[in-house]
Amino acid sequence: MKIIKNIKENYLLIGILTLAAILRFYHIDYQSIWIDEIITMKECDPRLTFKESYDIMLVWENNPIFYYFSVKIFSILFGHTTFVVRMFSAIFGILGVYMFYLIGKEIENKRVGLIAATLASVNYFFILYSQEARVYILLIFLTVFSFYRLIRFIKDSTLKNAIIYGLSMTLMINSHFFGLFLMVSQVVILFVFLYDVEKHKRLSYIINSAIGGALALIIWFYFSWKIFKIAAEIQAFWIPAPTPEVMTVIFKEFFGNSESILFLILLLTVFYFIKIFSTKNKSKRIKDNNLIFGFIIIICWILVTIYIPFLRSYLKIPMLTSRYLIVVLPAIVLLLAVSISKIKTSVIRNSILLLFVIASLTDLIVVKKNYTEIRKSQYREITAKIKEKNKKNDKIVSAWGWHMSYFFNTDPRKETVILKPFEEYVTEIKATKKLEPFWYLDGHFRPYTLSPEAETYLNNNFILLDNLEYFDTWARHYVPKPGAENTISLSIREFEPIKTDNDINILLFSNSTTKSKPIELEKGNYRLAIKSRSIPEVPVNGENAHLTLSVNGKKIGAYFLTEKEEAMNYLEFSIPTKGNYQIELTFDNDLVLDNNDRNALVFSVSVEKI
Repeated sequence: MKIIKNIKENYLLIGILTLAAILRFYHIDYQSIWIDEIITMKECDPRLTFKESYDIMLVWENNPIFYYFSVKIFSILFGHTTFVVRMFSAIFGILGVYMFYLIGKEIENKRVGLIAATLASVNYFFILYSQEARVYILLIFLTVFSFYRLIRFIKDSTLKNAIIYGLSMTLMINSHFFGLFLMVSQVVILFVFLYDVEKHKRLSYIINSAIGGALALIIWFYFSWKIFKIAAEIQAFWIPAPTPEVMTVIFKEFFGNSESILFLILLLTVFYFIKIFSTKNKSKRIKDNNLIFGFIIIICWILVTIYIPFLRSYLKIPMLTSRYLIVVLPAIVLLLAVSISKIKTSVIRNSILLLFVIASLTDLIVVKKNYTEIRKSQYREITAKIKEKNKKNDKIVSAWGWHMSYFFNTDPRKETVILKPFEEYVTEIKATKKLEPFWYLDGHFRPYTLSPEAETYLNNNFILLDNLEYFDTWARHYVPKPGAENTISLSIREFEPIKTDNDINILLFSNSTTKSKPIELEKGNYRLAIKSRSIPEVPVNGENAHLTLSVNGKKIGAYFLTEKEEAMNYLEFSIPTKGNYQIELTFDNDLVLDNNDRNALVFSVSVEKI
C-alpha cells in the first residue's frame, strides 16, 4: 500500500524519469565509439591492473581517476563492451534528472524540482553525453549532487552536513579538473552566506565549512595531484583560441542550436531577472527568500565557474569548450525552471513547459535525427570490414594506431596497429625499399591526403586492392606490384635543377638538363622507365620535344615524345660496378615558332633491375 501511495504522490516524477530513461537507453549503441571513447575502453579494460590503467591515464587523460576506475569496476561486474560502458553513463544520466528534482525542490519547492527534472530529461546536451563512454554526464550528476549538499549545509550547518557536503565535493573534483572551478564558486557562495548566519553560529559555520573543504582537498591531493600537475604543465591543447563570441557559441550548443528553444530561453531569462529585480526581501536573512537565495546560488555557480577558465584561455592556454563548460548548464536549467514556476497562471505555465518539451524532442528526433542518422566516426564498422577482408593478416597502419589497436587485438597490452602518419609511412617504405602489403586506416576529420611524391611512389610500386569509406573514416589496402621490390621510383623533387609546372611534374625548356640525386645501384642490367609528353598538343614545325637520357654522363638512349598523351618509354642499360649513379634528362630541341613554344613534360622516372 505504501508503494502505491508513493506512486500516486510522485506519478509526475516517475513519468519524467521514464521519459529520461527512454531517451537515454534507446539506440544507445547505435553510433560507433569515437576517438575519446576508445581511450576510455582501452584504459578501463578489466584485463589491465589498476596500476596499468592509471599509467595509461597519465599519458592520455588530463582528468582525475574517479570516472575511469568506476567504469573499470562496472566492466568487471557486467562485461567490458561499449554497450555496458555507455549504460553506465545512461544510468547516471537518469540519476542526474532525479538530482535536478531534488535540488530544485531544495532551492524553491517541489514544482521547481519537477520543472527542472523535465527540462533536464529532454535537454539535447544531457542526452548526448548520457549515450557516450566519457566522464561528462557523471560529472553533471556529481556537480548537481554537490550543489544540492552545499544548499543543505547552508540551511543547516551541522558537522554531519559538512562531512556529507565535503564528500560530495570530493567526488566532483576527482571526476574532472573543471570540478576545481566549481569548488571555487562554492567557496564564494559559502562566503556570501557567511554574513547571513547568526553571529553566534558563524564560528561553527566557518569551522564546519573548513572541515568539508579540507576533506575534499586532502582526498583530491592524494588521488589526483599527479594528473593535475601534468595537465597544468600543458603548453598546447586541441581547443582553439577563444573568439569574441565563444560564450555565445557554447551557450547555443547547450541547447542544440535550436532557434525555437533559444527563443524560449531568452523570454524566460528576461522574465526571471524581472522577478529578481522586483522582489523585496522582507526578512534580514537571505535564506528566508527562496528567489534571492536561489539567485545567489545560480549566479555564482555560472559566473565564477566560467570566469576562471575564461581568463586562463586568454592568458595561458585555451580551455573554453562546451563539453567542459557543461558544468554550468545545470545552473541555467535551474534558472529556467524557477522562471517557469513564477508564471502565476497555470495554463500559461504548463503551456510554456509543454512547448519547451515539444521543441526539444522535435529538435532531437526530427531535426537532428539523433537515433536514426550516423554522426560519429564509424571506426567500429570499418575495422570490422578490414578484419573480414584481411585474410592474410597484412599489417595495419594508422595515425590513430594506439586507438585502432582496440578493435584488432585481444590483449590490451599489445599494439597490433602501427602508429604512423600516412606520409611518414610511405617515406619509410621508400627509404627502406621494403615493400609489403598493408592497410592504412584513418578518419576523425583526417581525410585522405598525400604529397604528390608519395602518391606517385605508391602508384608506381603498389596496387590499390581495397578502398573503404564509412562515415568520417576511410581505409586503403595496398599490395606491391609484381617486381616492384626491384624498382626504384625517383621523386620529381629529387632532380636538380628543376622547374615544375605544378609541383608534380618536371618541365624542361630552353635545351636544359636535369639530374637525379645519386642512387646506389648494384652491378647488373637495368631498365629505365620514363613517362613523359611533349607540349604543346601539336608539333612545332612538325616535330615534338626530344629527350636524351644518360647515366653518369653516358648516353643510354634518346626518343621523341608524343604530344597527345602521357606515354611510357623504356631504355635498358648496364651497370659495370656497384656505386652511386645519376639519371640525366636532357631536352635538346627547344624551339619557339609562331607563339608556340616546344617543351618537354616528365611525369615519372623509375629504375628497375632486370
